Amino acid sequence: DKFSQFGVDNDCLIFNDQNTNRISHLKTYSHIDIALDPFPFNGATTTFEALAMGVPVITLAGNSFVSRVAGSLLKSVNLDNLIAETKDEYVRLAKNLAFDIDTTEKLRKSLRSTLSNSDLCQGKAYTRTVEAAYRNMWKKWCVSFKTKKSK
Repeated sequence: DKFSQFGVDNDCLIFNDQNTNRISHLKTYSHIDIALDPFPFNGATTTFEALAMGVPVITLAGNSFVSRVAGSLLKSVNLDNLIAETKDEYVRLAKNLAFDIDTTEKLRKSLRSTLSNSDLCQGKAYTRTVEAAYRNMWKKWCVSFKTKKSK
């Protein structure tokens, strides 16, 4: 009823709770044109899955970690233009993309590859970054430990 109040036909909506396994869950993305990221608590896994399955995602950037996750993912695949700063912009971006069939089709064809080649999917580089962070934390702790001990 709420959707129909805003002019969305029932034919445009699918509420699907029949996914009994991972494969059927991921196949659902083939029926989705655009994913609308929830707010104020963004999707993380679902946003990543949508991008991996070639579905563009519109998100509203908030001011906390949980409301900026999807924006971080979109930035990683150079889709900053799908990150809204206001609710009105969120709606505008979704409407514009819904009517821009060419762009949506190009994104569907390229997103998986773009995501695979992004920093998000470069395990070795990520591991080196994490290792360097651990090394720096250890060095800082050692310096602070020596300082405390010498006092």
